[in-house]
Amino acid sequence: FGASENTIEYAVSYMNIYSLGTIFVQLTLGMNAFITAQGFAKTGMYSVLIGAVINIILDPIFIFGMLGMPKMGVAGAAVATVAGQILSMIVAAIVLFCKDHDVKISFRGFKLRWNTIRNIYAVGFPAIIMQSIGSVMVMGMNAILIVFTETAVAFFGIYFKLQSFIYLPANGIVQGMRPLLSYNYGAGEKERVRKIFRICLELIAGIMCIGMLLCLCLPQGLMGMFTNNSQTIAEGAKALRIISLGFVISAVSVVCAGALEALGKGMSSLVITLLRYVVIILPAAYIGSHFLGVTGVWSAFVIAETLTAIVAILIWKRQRM
Repeated sequence: FGASENTIEYAVSYMNIYSLGTIFVQLTLGMNAFITAQGFAKTGMYSVLIGAVINIILDPIFIFGMLGMPKMGVAGAAVATVAGQILSMIVAAIVLFCKDHDVKISFRGFKLRWNTIRNIYAVGFPAIIMQSIGSVMVMGMNAILIVFTETAVAFFGIYFKLQSFIYLPANGIVQGMRPLLSYNYGAGEKERVRKIFRICLELIAGIMCIGMLLCLCLPQGLMGMFTNNSQTIAEGAKALRIISLGFVISAVSVVCAGALEALGKGMSSLVITLLRYVVIILPAAYIGSHFLGVTGVWSAFVIAETLTAIVAILIWKRQRM
């Protein structure tokens, strides 16, 4: 992932602790999905928010050794994160099992039904792959960028954090869109499906437009939120302006991929995600780096978003909505 010898020690220290706590994340995600499916999206949000706030509060205490705690450094950040995740899990469990809901969960008489498991994985497996693709893309891009400078690799790490702030609202809209599309598609209300799809596309395109304008007008300020290295800020600002040109176009593939998942077309959604994160962008970045240097790598993002959007529209139209 582009880690240098100076950062690997810290990364290992963090991951050794954090990886032990991932079970709490998975339990929280599973329970929150069930809570949200019953129409209590805010409640699910609060359980995650509480854990995040506790994480922020505990971070300086464990990192710097405040309030009588030993100074743990990076390992303290991991401990704080796991503690917050445990609290989120406890809150979600209380809401799910102790509150009065229409749907009661009981493990009495529970048994595995392979048909149900198969149906879950038919939709879930492509989503699993999609969650992993981002890591594959990061490794591939770092391998291409390290040939130029460590500054380029450093920027890409910063960009990945920065773009999450832009895409998180879009992903939230997609999460809310999925059940609405599923319910109406199952009821045969295709006109509603088209309307929901169009509204979500307009909303996400608006968010992406704001993100693009911020990156075009305030790239140094955005970079300065993550680093004080003047060279990284200068080079990153140029890269950010290029990459951001694909933000609005990406709304098409984001919405189409989410909508196809909602209709049970997991493989079609996977195709769009593969094109966007691996099949187009990595070859385009590699070829572009040979002709335009590091600028060619950043231009690959715009190329990938444009070509993927075209394919996504064609796939969506095949659904005859």
